[in-house]
Amino acid sequence: RAQEPQLTDSLSAAQLHIHRKKIVDELKQRVATGTFSETSGDDSWQKWIYKHNWLFGINYQEPIQKVKINIGGVMPDYIFQTLDGFADILEIKLPSAEVIEKDSSHTGSWVWSNQSNYAIGQVVNYLCEIGRLILEIEKRIEAVYQKKVSVLKPRAFILIGQSDSWETDKKEGLRKLNDSLHGIE
Repeated sequence: RAQEPQLTDSLSAAQLHIHRKKIVDELKQRVATGTFSETSGDDSWQKWIYKHNWLFGINYQEPIQKVKINIGGVMPDYIFQTLDGFADILEIKLPSAEVIEKDSSHTGSWVWSNQSNYAIGQVVNYLCEIGRLILEIEKRIEAVYQKKVSVLKPRAFILIGQSDSWETDKKEGLRKLNDSLHGIE
């Protein structure tokens, strides 16, 4: 009888592992088919990622939705609260988008693709608006979600493309380009 709680915990952990493996398999299938919209429809990447935000690690709590806090303007659709009470933003683009391209006029150099360049510009705009409306955003989050979140200097992540077939030099090119950005990856 003393082992029953351990057995229950083991079964729960196994069930969670099976569920998460199904979600990871679903992610792989979604990427392979390439037929899902970025933002429109119930099966869009945006809604799917919101639903399965645990894929980004244990550092994030439930995302805060822009529509729920009733903040208009140029804002990200979701704010991701970190465990330490700060905010990150995630900009979602299609996995089929090209991320970086070789700079043919400079050996060993890489440049952002057009899709990445536009996403970076979009995120920079979001970060400026968040900085401008910081107090209003924090106040609305507290009123709607009953929790304090600091939106001071949020980090931004752009989810775009896929790198599973990249050669080492292209991965290194992305690393260099990411390092040149401030607060955006």
